[in-house]
Amino acid sequence: MIKLFISHSTKDISLAKFLVHLFDFYSIKTRCSFSDLEIDSDFEQNNDKALLTSDTLLVLITENARSSSWITEDISIFRKFKPHAEIIPLLFEKMNLNEDFPGSDQFQFIDFTQDLTSGFKELFTKFGMKFLDPGERRRGYDRRNGVDRRTTADRRSKNVTLRLYKTFCKMYSEISQNNEDTFIDIDDPHDFEIFLESVKVGARKFMCLDESGNLYNTNDAINYCLNQICLSLHNAATNNEIKHIKAKELTFILAKEMTNNYIIRWKDRRKATERRSGCDRREICETLTPVWSLN
Repeated sequence: MIKLFISHSTKDISLAKFLVHLFDFYSIKTRCSFSDLEIDSDFEQNNDKALLTSDTLLVLITENARSSSWITEDISIFRKFKPHAEIIPLLFEKMNLNEDFPGSDQFQFIDFTQDLTSGFKELFTKFGMKFLDPGERRRGYDRRNGVDRRTTADRRSKNVTLRLYKTFCKMYSEISQNNEDTFIDIDDPHDFEIFLESVKVGARKFMCLDESGNLYNTNDAINYCLNQICLSLHNAATNNEIKHIKAKELTFILAKEMTNNYIIRWKDRRKATERRSGCDRREICETLTPVWSLN
């Protein structure tokens, strides 16, 4: 993350605040010592700390800056402790830099006196960004860029285990007419068959793949995972006792076992004609024949 420090005259506080808000708009962290803040015994110490933890020093060059001791001190401290960091003077008023600011010719200043937009474009280029570019403000996927978000890690792929668990619980409750706190006897064929068939119905909307992208039969995947679970439960049982487990616990263990053994994907049941299908509706509209006209 880019960290900037703005050195300015106390009389140029409005300009400094504007720059802080502008950089914040572009997610650039900016620090600045404003004169309207209460100056206490720790002010100078905190100001120096903010200065020395910044990557670049921006200096506001105006008529007010000529008599500012703050600017002189900021430059001196920054050059002493961060000799390789960049100092960028921002020229907002025309003046003779060599006379008014001796030694300023060693810095590459940015001229804002001719055109503000050109000045900001040059400044943002130094940070690898474009000024007033809508692309800089976009986060995530642009709906208009043609990318099919279904093929990417969108919100539907988050927390796969939880999604499987909720689906299995819902189908078990609907088919068995029991709630998720019902105990299941894994050694009882009737209990186990009802549970197995209900989760298979819930699993119809899912696909199971391996790391190479090979597709597996979902029912076979459930059978395999349940067999592993039952074997573990029997091994954990003592004195050959009948093992009982709540439906919600068994469904969660199953969901976890499936996500551990397979890559789970959802079958996209959206039709190509739907808005969410990713089709370019503008191309579709061009092929349509109008049935009436205003002319």
